[in-house]
Amino acid sequence: MNILHGKIQSIHTEGTAEFKKKILTLSVSSEERCFIEVRNEMLREILKNLKKGDKVQVAVSYEGKISKSNGNRFNNIIAKTLDKL
Repeated sequence: MNILHGKIQSIHTEGTAEFKKKILTLSVSSEERCFIEVRNEMLREILKNLKKGDKVQVAVSYEGKISKSNGNRFNNIIAKTLDKL
């Protein structure tokens, strides 16, 4: 697990009606940003109290997948813990 520190750029929901996911966009430096999936319901509750510009610390794990239908590769960054600084 890795720890990221940064400033929240946005929090939004994406996906289909059947499968929605929360995405936390985190600015980790002036030139770098991460799109972090928030899957855990407890962490989604924490997101409700955060806003753009808040500084946070996020423990993340990485999940690489290969699509069964077309062989495309995907890297997901998954939030495991989330703390406001």
